[in-house]
Amino acid sequence: MTAVPALPPTASQAFESSNPSGNNSGNAAATTVLEVSIACQAEQADGLGEMLWAVEGLLAITEDYRVDAEGVEQWNGLRVIIVHSAEVLQNLASLLETLPGFSPANHFLGEPKQIQPADWAESWKQFWHVQHITNRLTICPSWEEYTPTTPTETVLKLDPGSAFGTGTHETTRLMLRWLEDLTQGVSLEELNGPVLDLGTGSGILAIDAAKLGWRSITAIDIDPLAVTTAQENLTANQVSEHITVSAQPLEALPVEPPYRLILANILAPVIMALLPEITRRLALEGTLLASGIIASALPELQQALREAGYTQLEHRQEGPWFAIKATAPLVSRNAS
Repeated sequence: MTAVPALPPTASQAFESSNPSGNNSGNAAATTVLEVSIACQAEQADGLGEMLWAVEGLLAITEDYRVDAEGVEQWNGLRVIIVHSAEVLQNLASLLETLPGFSPANHFLGEPKQIQPADWAESWKQFWHVQHITNRLTICPSWEEYTPTTPTETVLKLDPGSAFGTGTHETTRLMLRWLEDLTQGVSLEELNGPVLDLGTGSGILAIDAAKLGWRSITAIDIDPLAVTTAQENLTANQVSEHITVSAQPLEALPVEPPYRLILANILAPVIMALLPEITRRLALEGTLLASGIIASALPELQQALREAGYTQLEHRQEGPWFAIKATAPLVSRNAS
């Protein structure tokens, strides 16, 4: 069984340590939690997991495998970690009732299990090890030791805490690889242009941007715990001088100077909701790089970007997740 805490949202065999949108991350260590097993088909897991994040008090989601009599792992469904609350449990059940083909009676597997936060908040670490993202980039947990194998290898030391972003989830890998690709050939002048990491989580994208040479990065997340985690990771990776982290919402950021590059590893509906504010802050012909997009949401997001005047739309896929790159409109940003 894979046991990595939660996200779009969130890891490669689990949904990482919190919701990519950053809306429900919490300090689970402060309270007892419940583990609820939900039956679903493997192909339903990503979509169902994304919808479950609407439940306030949901802390983590992992994929659940059980070992059969022959010692073979078999898919069992999702394990959901929630705050120990009758109201949260009822809200989870109510959400299942609204989904076609689902119901608590048919999809709750046994009784919810009460567990101590430390049992899940720490145990997942044994399942997260060094991740080789590209030939250049390696992600290493802060509690492990790793020696680069080549002079050009960049190693990011990370402790995600309760924030999303370890490099194991497809959305994060898509963003990291595309960020590396689009940085190649960028002039020194462009690298000095402002960059925004929207929904920074652990700070992984901002940190890698700094390692790639970008020199003026703003990283924001509405979850104060994520901000704290990101700041710690900036320090650990010695890039604090190039990155400012805050819990400011996007709407509170100034529109001048505009950002040369905006990174948004958040859910597609959130991207669409924030698109006018994103566009106002993106330089003419600047680049929006976004992920956290499932197949059913991709056409709608592409259409929204085109209607907003974005051009040169491209997309990449890993597993069930997509990333999209688009060039900002050649119109006044204040008109957005």
